[in-house]
Amino acid sequence: MPGERKVKESAFPLLTGVGAFLGMSLLAFYRPPLLWPNFIPAFALMGGLPLGTIRIRNGQLSWLGVRYALACAAAVGLGFVFDLAILFTFFWQYYGLEGLVILIALGGALSGWFAFCAARWADKGRTGPRTPTSKWNPRTWGAAGVLGASVAVLAAAVLSANLVRPIPSLGPTGLGILFEELASGVLLVLGLAGLIMEVRGRRTPRLSA
Repeated sequence: MPGERKVKESAFPLLTGVGAFLGMSLLAFYRPPLLWPNFIPAFALMGGLPLGTIRIRNGQLSWLGVRYALACAAAVGLGFVFDLAILFTFFWQYYGLEGLVILIALGGALSGWFAFCAARWADKGRTGPRTPTSKWNPRTWGAAGVLGASVAVLAAAVLSANLVRPIPSLGPTGLGILFEELASGVLLVLGLAGLIMEVRGRRTPRLSA
């Protein structure tokens, strides 16, 4: 119904995180024999996309639309990237079942958080006008601001931890750490760019018509 599309979708972040968590939980029971780590995003999306974007309303299936699907995919993707980065940086000493539990739990939590940030873009046109008293108030930022700040904080934490940690050698482990530092640096720049775009675009309050 046309009127349903105007209802704010508040369950999207939680259900996206739960869906990603459930999807990655399948790894505890099934692991593809070849290159199984490459299938982790697929497992997360298999759980996150349906649970995050499909609803049952008035006894009928309802899809939240393309914007929510894109926001869900982006949230799960970012969650997976930072999931691996945080796991290899701060929890590298955990192997086997312990490492898998941390991977699944952290991936679900990060996917849910990024879904919360991206929902401000997916929900565009259905939220009330933002009239902040300060451009530094994150509660009134759009998706660029909250996503940029979140990405910048996480990337800075991973980058700082890797910089203070000595690179053991130029072998696979050392190259992996170097690549992680470079990727964290790029994500830090992108996050700061999103935050700057949000702040610069809110120099004057936005008044509703």
